[in-house]
Amino acid sequence: MSKDNENLPKTKSKRKPKADKLLCTFPKCGPVKVLKEHIKKLSEENAVHKQELADRDACIEEMEAKLRNLLGDLYAPSSERIHLATKDGVTVEDPQAECDPLDPVSDGKKKRGAQIGHRGNGRKIPDSIPSIEVIHEIPEDQKFCHECGLSYRDLTLTEDSVEIDYEVKVILKKHRRRKAAKTCTCAVPTIITAPKTPQIIPKGLFSTAFLALAIVQKYFFQIPLNRQIAQWEMNGLEVNAGTIIGCFEAIMVFLTPLYNLLIEVSRSQKHWHVDETRWLMFVEKPGKIGYRWWLWVFASKQVTVFVVDSSRSSKVPLKHFGDKAEGIINVDRYSAYHVLTLTGLIQRQLCWYHVRRDFIHAKEGSPALAAWAECWITDIHTLDQLNNERVACRNNDAMFAEKQTELESHLTQMAVNRDQQLESIGEKPLQLKILRSLKRNWDPLTVFVSNPDIPLQNNAAERAIRPATLGRKNYYGNHSEWCGEFAAMSMSILQTAAQHNLNIQAYLRYYLDACARLGKVPDDLTNYLPWNIPEADREALSLGKTKRS
Repeated sequence: MSKDNENLPKTKSKRKPKADKLLCTFPKCGPVKVLKEHIKKLSEENAVHKQELADRDACIEEMEAKLRNLLGDLYAPSSERIHLATKDGVTVEDPQAECDPLDPVSDGKKKRGAQIGHRGNGRKIPDSIPSIEVIHEIPEDQKFCHECGLSYRDLTLTEDSVEIDYEVKVILKKHRRRKAAKTCTCAVPTIITAPKTPQIIPKGLFSTAFLALAIVQKYFFQIPLNRQIAQWEMNGLEVNAGTIIGCFEAIMVFLTPLYNLLIEVSRSQKHWHVDETRWLMFVEKPGKIGYRWWLWVFASKQVTVFVVDSSRSSKVPLKHFGDKAEGIINVDRYSAYHVLTLTGLIQRQLCWYHVRRDFIHAKEGSPALAAWAECWITDIHTLDQLNNERVACRNNDAMFAEKQTELESHLTQMAVNRDQQLESIGEKPLQLKILRSLKRNWDPLTVFVSNPDIPLQNNAAERAIRPATLGRKNYYGNHSEWCGEFAAMSMSILQTAAQHNLNIQAYLRYYLDACARLGKVPDDLTNYLPWNIPEADREALSLGKTKRS
């Protein structure tokens, strides 16, 4: 068989023999290289998508936090006093919760008001209240015995009781000025007339006391003028609002010099509380869009001054303080106040309660940050307590030095915690924003450390401006520039008087009566500043607030 195969004719194959295939070299392999580049591209796209998802989640978290805060602003209690710091963190006081001080299970906190078992102090009625005696007679049909018909005999005995009543009435005073004729031939007036009590508006319809009451009601108690007019109508007086506004414009001439003097006194102070709030002024002003103006308050130990302006820029406080003012201002973190420090004459003490508000919003807006925010709220509460203890013992050098050391040590620890958290917190925008703001403003937040007279909050300004915010809600602002200026003047004068424990209505009458008596503004207004009024005038005109006996 093999020989037969050998004898067969042999033909050449047209197919070429297969060449030996080289093995793939990994680094230089084209397909692998393409795949590697594709994988790299996909990885980069995946990283971008992950970052987009993280940004989206952070944005959603931020929006949810803002939504919670906005809902809280609308429906939750507005007071921050409900955030009580404790050793274990921050607890929220339930205003509806009741606590029995005698219950051993309770936490020992007392309810407000009289406590169980307290005997009380009895009724306290001030002796200065005028009293009238009302005699109640027994009806004639009751002075007979219903059995025999004999009459009762009158006794000198009475059964006495007292009640406090309040009468509001509008009266019309008719002034009858007596006249007298001369009985001699001297060169004197033939007939003389008894003088009348001067009015702030000569021959005006309203007395000085009536106009002073209207100003106090409008600009201290923030009762709208239309509401006052409605009250007067219930007592029989019908008057147009324009008539009262015209009287205010006439009185403004007398209030302006006193207001300017208060501004000068304010500039001479060394410490101020400053704040601003929106104020509606329904007037067209060239270059300004809308009706939103601003009401500024500059509260110091001696005076409280309000300024209304169309701008919220630093021009307003710069104009108020002038070039020579020097001292410390308690303010919030609004950037306009930073401009005041560029001269080197004024320092800022930023409000720690505004910093605490950042952490409260973080706690309420983001439940995941609650524990972190609670720690910071507790630290700020401790800082406030330490500062109060330091100020309370300022007359004891040894204790003051000890409390000063505790305060500085606590602040140092807070700064260390802040820096450590900034390094370890990662990319968490809300926390980073709060902590970076805290670090950026640390120096103006700690001015109070070397100045015990300076508080670490701006409550004085916020309390001074709060009545104005109520007035803004009640009567929406003003409809002319002079009305806005009159409002600022009136609030400045009245709040400064209240600041010095004066009866504001009596003080305003005291000043306006002096102007009416002289027929002009007094030459020396310093005698009419609330702290310069002679003690005899205080007692005679009941300027001091009534003290309970």
